[in-house]
Amino acid sequence: AQHESPARMTATASARTLVWASAAVGLAARLVFAFHDDGIHWPDEIYQSLEPAHRLVFGYGWQAWELLEGARHPTLIRLVAGLFRLAVALGLTRPEQYLGLTRGFFCVASAAMGPAVFSLAHRLGAKPLDAAVGAAVSSFMGLAVYFAPRAMGETASALPLVLGLALALPLESGARSRLAGWLLLGLAVFLRLQNALFCLGALGVYASRRHWAELARAVAVFSCLGLIYGLADALAWGDFLHSFKVYVRYNLLEGRSADFGREQPWHYLRALVTSEGWLLVPLAALGAVGWRRGRPLWGPWLLFFLVHSALPHKELRFIFVLLPLLAALGAVGLSEVRDRFPCWHRASLASLAALTVLSLALLPTLTFGRLGVRNPGPPSLSALDYGGAENRLLLKAGRLEGVCGLRILSIEHWRTGGYTYFHRPVPLYGLDQRGGSDASYSHVIARAGTVPGAVVAEEGGVALVKLAREGCQPDPGYDWHLE
Repeated sequence: AQHESPARMTATASARTLVWASAAVGLAARLVFAFHDDGIHWPDEIYQSLEPAHRLVFGYGWQAWELLEGARHPTLIRLVAGLFRLAVALGLTRPEQYLGLTRGFFCVASAAMGPAVFSLAHRLGAKPLDAAVGAAVSSFMGLAVYFAPRAMGETASALPLVLGLALALPLESGARSRLAGWLLLGLAVFLRLQNALFCLGALGVYASRRHWAELARAVAVFSCLGLIYGLADALAWGDFLHSFKVYVRYNLLEGRSADFGREQPWHYLRALVTSEGWLLVPLAALGAVGWRRGRPLWGPWLLFFLVHSALPHKELRFIFVLLPLLAALGAVGLSEVRDRFPCWHRASLASLAALTVLSLALLPTLTFGRLGVRNPGPPSLSALDYGGAENRLLLKAGRLEGVCGLRILSIEHWRTGGYTYFHRPVPLYGLDQRGGSDASYSHVIARAGTVPGAVVAEEGGVALVKLAREGCQPDPGYDWHLE
């Protein structure tokens, strides 16, 4: 025993070094990606967070229907608005500056998922080295890097959710740890309502173990958090639990989310395989081997997956949080392989490490088709920097003198960064102008060579063009609604 203790301490120290080293490299990869890609995966990453935060801080911006009807909890918007205000306080008032600070924040939160995965896997019974490999998988996974800088509820809530499960689920967690875990799970729900399924899953774990006292305490804490959630809604929208009621009515009772597309129940399974199956399938297989140890996490994982699979409208980003959790389950499975099939352990470690590096290396080849997204174009359309040219031209247009109105003709206006990038309180029109006239804008963003005028700047076949007229005809009835 005297010889084993130092060895274990050395192994744990080496594992933690691997965790933090992989997190640092993962953060670097995220920052490089974030500052070289101005594209949009889905308009929600702009119009449910960045744009309403811009309107809150700077006084103008497009309004999506969710914000008009109060279908979103204010937590994410307030978080982004706080980052914008911090940027302004630091003198970072240009769009690329406050957006850079915001992207950096989300990249740091994403990179911190590696240590969180290590903690979760280790607390569920994974050996330190195996848990560290799971953390490295989370740090280097191509999809994790791709989604990292995007200001969405799915990305913002992932870190508190993983940490919350790490503290709330293991048997050996103390009272304070469990309380901290429940509070973090509550924060994850504030950032994305659907994470309440993990709270239900945690309650199910306590009930299955017959930990009735823990179950009662967790219900009490979640109830108090639900009250705070509802009061925050009341302050933002004037009605207790307003965003919850609107969301349930819109998506479950009226089924209107299906208007954005319907998919088969196996859509998520197929999207996970096509997007990153070479890594996710082995992780799932390892997680299945480690079912006995990972059962407390598998229950909430499957609940979240099956409920989302049953809903008609599906987007891979909706289940993004399952990816780091699958990395933790894979780490638990590695330790099971170590104990039951020791001859396969090193091969499993090496294979998983190679597949993880491959995942990051293949990120530039990611397409919308592999992500299971049917629009905005053919399946072969690259998912990187889509709309990036338009967004960079919006940044340039916002710095020009004499821009009294702008129209975007190269792409739907709601697939761009809007006023968050343009940052000028003048009319910004799309393909469907909806008000004003041709004299209400002085500049156009269009495919190069399609609009006569002086080309101010060009990006990837898209040009910012100054029209042959001075000034703009006022548009006092300009519509700030996005749709």
